[in-house]
Amino acid sequence: ENVIRGHVTEDEIVWEPFTKDRFNEYLGSGRTVFLDFTASWCKNCGYNERFVFETDEVRKALLAKNALPMKADISHDSPRTEMLTALRGRLGGRALPSLVIVPGDRPKEPIRRRDLLSVEEVTQALKTCPDPPKAQTRPVATSQP
Repeated sequence: ENVIRGHVTEDEIVWEPFTKDRFNEYLGSGRTVFLDFTASWCKNCGYNERFVFETDEVRKALLAKNALPMKADISHDSPRTEMLTALRGRLGGRALPSLVIVPGDRPKEPIRRRDLLSVEEVTQALKTCPDPPKAQTRPVATSQP
C-alpha cells in the first residue's frame, strides 16, 4: 500500500490524507498533529494554505515541534466526507476552514482555530505544543594516536 506520510521540510508541507487509524497512531505516540479540514471549493481554506501554512514561519514552527500535518478533505460528498464532518464537529469545528492542532502531550485538549487565520495565530498556537524528545546522541569514537 502506497501511503503518503505527512512531513514538513523548510520548503514545503507534505500533507498526509486523514485516516482514523493513522491519526490515533500519531496521538498514541505522543506526536503533535496539525489537522487541516479543507475543501477545494472553500476559498478561505485555499487562502490559509497558501498564505499562512505554506510560509517559512509556520513551516519552521511545525518543524520545531515535529508536528505531523494531516489534511481532512471534504471536497466531495461521500461516506468519508460524512465521517470527516462528524469528526470536525466532535473536535469543535463548525465550518470551514477549520484547523485543529492536537498537542502530543494533551490529546484531549485540541487547539481549535477557524476562518481566515494569520501566521502569528498559528505559530503562537504551535508554541504551546510540546517539544519533540531530544534525539539520543552517542559519543563519537575517537581514534587514539
